[in-house]
Amino acid sequence: MILAAVLAPLVMQAAPLLTLSPPAGNIQGGRGTVVGWGFTIWNSEPNYLVVTSAEFCQTVVVAGFTVCDQFPSATLGTFTDYIAQFDFIVAGPTPESPVVSQAFDRALQTGVGSFAFAPGAPYGTFTGQILLTYDLYSRSPNDPSFDAATDFLPPSPNGNTLTAGASVSSVPEPSTILLVAAGAAALAGRRRSTALLRVGRDQV
Repeated sequence: MILAAVLAPLVMQAAPLLTLSPPAGNIQGGRGTVVGWGFTIWNSEPNYLVVTSAEFCQTVVVAGFTVCDQFPSATLGTFTDYIAQFDFIVAGPTPESPVVSQAFDRALQTGVGSFAFAPGAPYGTFTGQILLTYDLYSRSPNDPSFDAATDFLPPSPNGNTLTAGASVSSVPEPSTILLVAAGAAALAGRRRSTALLRVGRDQV
């Protein structure tokens, strides 16, 4: 029991880990804009982790497997996978790095992925998770001696997935906020002028 208690944190620490940038995974944008997430993947295992897909959704565990259950409405916007579709991410021991980080860059198509708000997106927030799937290999895919068939390692009983909390919020553009504020100020001034006019009439 004592040995298990000592080893448990080490086992937990060895498991691959995903974090997002910004740290809480919360991003926002106006209608018609495109935003996205950067990432860091830690893999301290002696094997090589290769990212195979990314999704933005609300997840659920089914028979031990973490899968997507609900996606953002198309009226809010659309997620695009960058990390697996446009990049080849390998995290592991030498000659690779156990820690791989990328900032989000729409032009370079780096980061986990992007979220494009629809032109008429309703103001609001969708909260879910970034769900990554990955394969493990005993040899780096960048090694000239790599053989996908023989170096492939079977997935764990619950599959190979990483998750991190994320959310997107559709918010008014600053110009819209200023316009609303100006309208509110004009309305308040008009009401004040009307009230003063009434007071003047009453005094007469």
